[in-house]
Amino acid sequence: MPLRPLAHDFRALPVGSRLASYWVEEEPERVVTVARLLFARSDYASELGLG
Repeated sequence: MPLRPLAHDFRALPVGSRLASYWVEEEPERVVTVARLLFARSDYASELGLG
């Protein structure tokens, strides 16, 4: 549950040794925006401010 409403529906995709977080805007054109790349060995909770 987010602390505040999110502007986008974030998705995650493993890419090699990284994790990409992104969102897709369908209208007016399909656009993919990559918000962040994290290394696989990172502590994701700390990087995202969750822990």
